[in-house]
Order: sequence, then C-alpha cells, then structure tokens
Amino acid sequence: IELDYQPLNNNLEMIENTSQGIPVYQSFTPQNNYDLKLSDNGILYFVYSDQRNFIDNDIYIQKYNNFQSVFSEPLLLVDNFFIDDNIKFIETSPSNGCLIAYDSGDFLGTRAFVTSVDESGNVETSFSGGLRLSTFESDQFIKGLVKTGEGYFVIWEDQRSGYSDIYGQMIGFDGNILGQPEGIAIATADNDQQRPTITYNSTDQEIMVCWEDFRSGTDFDVFCATIDEVNLSVTSDIALCVYSGNQKSPFAFTTLNGHYLFAWEDSRNSQTSNLYYQEMNNGLFEHDNNGIILCDADFNQFSPKINLYDEDNNSYMIFWDDLRSSGKEDLTNIYMQSVTVADNGGGGSCTQLDVNNDGVINIIDVVQTVNLVLGSTAPNEWESCAADGNSDGIINVIDIVILVNYILS
Repeated sequence: IELDYQPLNNNLEMIENTSQGIPVYQSFTPQNNYDLKLSDNGILYFVYSDQRNFIDNDIYIQKYNNFQSVFSEPLLLVDNFFIDDNIKFIETSPSNGCLIAYDSGDFLGTRAFVTSVDESGNVETSFSGGLRLSTFESDQFIKGLVKTGEGYFVIWEDQRSGYSDIYGQMIGFDGNILGQPEGIAIATADNDQQRPTITYNSTDQEIMVCWEDFRSGTDFDVFCATIDEVNLSVTSDIALCVYSGNQKSPFAFTTLNGHYLFAWEDSRNSQTSNLYYQEMNNGLFEHDNNGIILCDADFNQFSPKINLYDEDNNSYMIFWDDLRSSGKEDLTNIYMQSVTVADNGGGGSCTQLDVNNDGVINIIDVVQTVNLVLGSTAPNEWESCAADGNSDGIINVIDIVILVNYILS
C-alpha cells in the first residue's frame, strides 16, 4: 500500500494533471496509519507509518508548503527495532511544529507514547526517545487527541483491569506529564468501556469524552465524562443514553458557542442500527433523555461524524455511512443532515435556569418560572432566556420539570 495525495482548488478541481495522485514517498514497502494537520503558518504536516526496513513499522514525517513537499524525502521520527510504531493522531504545536501520538508495541504488549517536532522536523529535546503516557504495564491503544489551552490531552483504551477501560493523560506544551504518572482514570466500570470520542470546549475549559459502555452486561449504553483542563478532575459518569438495545460508536463535538453535539448508533426497537442525536448546554440536555431520532431509514446507519458547516449561522453537519440502498449485497453510501444551534444563553446572554438572576438556582427560580407559565407576570429578556430550560422558544411545564430535576440532582 502506497500513500498518495491529490491537490485540488476550492472548486474541487485538480490543480495538477495527476489523475493517479502524487506519492508521498515511493518506498515500495507498506505505508499506513497516517494523519495530517495544518499549522497556523499554513504548513501542512503529514505523518505516517512505513515498513521500509521490512521488519517493523517506523514513523516518518513530511511537510508541504503550497502543495509542494518541503523535505527532499520524509524524515524518520520514531525507530524501535522489532517494535511496531503506529501513528494515531497529530496536532499542531505553538512552535509551528507538531505533536505525534502513537502506539508502540510487539508481542509483549502495546504502550501509548507521544513525541514532538519543531518546524524543521527535529524532535524536541523534552520529547527525545518518545514520551510514555502511563507508567502502568498494560496494553494501551490511543483513541483520541485534542489540543487545549494548557497542552495536549490524549485518551486510550487500557487493559489493566482485564477489561477495556478509558484512561487519559495531559501533556504540557513543554513536554511535562501533568496528570498522574499511571494515567487519569476516565471510565473504569465493570466489563468493557471502548470506542471513545473526545472534544475540547474552550468556553468551559474542559474536555468531553464519551464511549460505548457494557457495564450492564446485557447491552451497550453511551456514557460521557468531562475533565477540567486545569485541575484534571473527572466528573461522575453522564448517562448520555441508557436504553434497551445497543447504543454504540458515539461522536461528540463542541460548537462555536460552547454547546455539545452528540450522535451515536442505536438499535432500540429495531433489528438494525439507526442514528440518534442529543445536544447539551450548561450541563443540561436540550432534547428528551436518551436522545431523539436523527435517521431511521431502512438497514443500518453507522459511524456518525460531526463538523462545522456554516460559521455565520452556527450550523453543523452530521454525516454517516448508510446501507439503505443495499439489496443482495451491502452497498455503503454517505448521507448527511444539518443542525443549527441557537445561541440561547450558552454565549453569555443569560445563565439558564437562574430565572431571577441572583447567581443561585433554587426554589425561588421554580416559583418565578411557574408564575411565567401561568401568565402571572410577563417575562423580561433575561427571564425569556433563563426560564426556557429546553431552549425550544416556549416557557411551559416542561421547563419547570427540567428546573426541578436540576435542583434535585
């Protein structure tokens, strides 16, 4: 397998007449496990694994300026004899270089590492030899990476309990490990916790991690947790969807105004996998508990992803693999849906549920919301925002229930 790229203009037309693509490097040995990232100064970093020595996977880097390769050939970054080093994710660094998160292992086990290079492709001194993310001797498989205001946060599936658990680690921009040396425990319930997704919320200075969870021992549910990026404390489990049937493969995304969007595979009341959706703002769900239907077409919908669609309107696209056209054989197509997120207080126009604006959410807010529902008083601008707990544009008994549940919790 050879890795190739194709430069396109903004109209998705080929810039060069290279219908077969341009090789990253013709090594005549298998190339795989790649990731790419654009730095703030317009340089594109491309990192991949290559079995060039015919024995194990090593990690190489190439960078591109205006679609042209900068190094005469890719630079070797990680080389461990008889050990496979497989790139998982990369992120840009403040020095216009990049951080690389990779799995390193052989028949004795796999461990989680990071390294970092400057803009010249040199490994930074504090990352020399690779920085191990956990001192615990267990199989670790990296599943996500985000850059925060404090550094980088990496998550991995960890086998130390005999089951699959979710652990993480914070690495400072200077290469210091900021969490516990053995890793930060995010999900360690009974049975397997796996296939995590991660997103960073700069508005709340926290990291959101969600995963599919088999703690019940009968079917999969979806749980989440947040990690404070400053003190690295982990919240108790957030039950995103605990329902009959399997809920799997969650995806989490942070909006421009600090809301969270979630999508996942869901087989409730169905023999196939449908997609469900949820939004969270200020710790509260915007839709019914356990989510609402995003797509329930025939056959399976799976592997949902979310990304920004329209910055001006705060709109996002959710896209997924879809088998609805399948007949005698499985035929996978790609479908999408869009969602526009209202700025109903998440950006600071009010504090939701604090109806009387005294900085405390308590029974007084319940009384005031009841009065608004009964029409005893007309809501002002703050009350119209704060009392609308589910952000549907109407203040009614549902908002009272949301408020009471929040106070009781």
